[in-house]
Amino acid sequence: MTKPKPEPFVVEGPRKFGAQRVLRCSFCWKPRSAVGHLVGGPGEGPNQVFICDECVALCAEIMAEEEDN
Repeated sequence: MTKPKPEPFVVEGPRKFGAQRVLRCSFCWKPRSAVGHLVGGPGEGPNQVFICDECVALCAEIMAEEEDN
């Protein structure tokens, strides 16, 4: 039986009971509420990385341009 993964989060503000948890893109730093999708990558808790759909699209454009050259 596998242990369930803890919910990823980034704590903003003072570290006390009831602190707000805001997930952000690790590249552009936009919060989850400002992007369409946010995909979690490696790491756990405050060390987990995320990438948003906008950064993924930008990466795809850069890679396509490099392939054309």
